[in-house]
Amino acid sequence: MSHKDFGFSVVKPESDDPPRNAALAAVLLRAAPYLNPEARRHVRAFCDCLSGGASTPQAAVDLPSDEFRRPESILDAIGIRQPPVDPKMVARAVGIAVAEWDFDDAVSGVLLLDEGRRLIGYNRNHPECRQRFSVAHELGHYCLGHNPTLDVYLADPMGGPGTVFERQANAFAAELLMPRLMVRKSFGRFGEDLPWLAREFGVSQQAMWIRLVELGLATEPTMGAF
Repeated sequence: MSHKDFGFSVVKPESDDPPRNAALAAVLLRAAPYLNPEARRHVRAFCDCLSGGASTPQAAVDLPSDEFRRPESILDAIGIRQPPVDPKMVARAVGIAVAEWDFDDAVSGVLLLDEGRRLIGYNRNHPECRQRFSVAHELGHYCLGHNPTLDVYLADPMGGPGTVFERQANAFAAELLMPRLMVRKSFGRFGEDLPWLAREFGVSQQAMWIRLVELGLATEPTMGAF
């Protein structure tokens, strides 16, 4: 199924409750039309797990803020120079814990920033390439300085308008998982072999094709190609 992605974030919840609780209530209220009760319960349970002692790894990457916003700069600092890029390893390198979670299918990922702790959760029931993109998307919110207390990344087959922050996080994820230089190098060796390239970079064929188009290595696909 082709997913159209969008999310709901709260940066500064207007409440006297603890930030995590207020942010959770605000996000779930805004996302209510797109989340069934079971999905809301799963997000609540994930957020509650943070109070159970989820630890934040020590950041191994120290970059200026402008470089921190560039996926290729982060990969270079970590020393990743060939695909596939492991977004969970990158997240831990910048100081974010990563955990799989039994989310409802409507939820792709969650970013939770609370009291100095940082945690990304991804849907363990989604395909691996989807999980990788979800982690990279939430990592994008953090590295781009969006700084939500809570972000819920939805996969909604009915579609929906993405915010500027959501589009920026998607672009960050694409650049992280399919870096320009790596893609050009692989394309130079194997050409427009879409299944091979998608496997090489650990992404869906649709995501790979979109990236090739962005880099001027392919033309727009016909409707229904995926």
